[in-house]
Amino acid sequence: MAQKKNKSQSLQDKRQLRADYRELTNATDGERQALINGDTEKLIEKLREGNHLFNNVKTTQEAVLDSTFLLKTVEIAASKAQKLKIGGSAFDLNDFVDKAKRKIGSDWSGISGFTKRACLLPPSTGFMFGALEIEPKVAGPRKAAVRLQKDKSKLVKPEQVDFD
Repeated sequence: MAQKKNKSQSLQDKRQLRADYRELTNATDGERQALINGDTEKLIEKLREGNHLFNNVKTTQEAVLDSTFLLKTVEIAASKAQKLKIGGSAFDLNDFVDKAKRKIGSDWSGISGFTKRACLLPPSTGFMFGALEIEPKVAGPRKAAVRLQKDKSKLVKPEQVDFD
């Protein structure tokens, strides 16, 4: 005799859990742009709500709803990560040097005492690969492909055959 499924969760609880998952997924979808552009805490709060709901998941149907919600949040997190500026624009070396000049003034020997406390020798820029300031490439106008013009006078025409 086949055993019945675990009835530790009532039908009403299952329906409520599924409704909560659908509501959370739809709310996350509706707030997609706000979550991408906004603070990370909002996205983390949505994930906490999903984790709270996941504690009650018992069947595969609720697990499918949970995975759908997780896919939506991962897409949002990936979009958020793509918006991060990584590279030359994250740290402006010229701005840093200008601020250092203003702070230190003409007494550059003072900075050596400061760096000796942190390490034996000040770090050199030899570990850096490439240019200190990266300029983004500017896309130029695209040139249209030139079509090859055939000289019609040099074309060989097939012979006309008469069937008399």
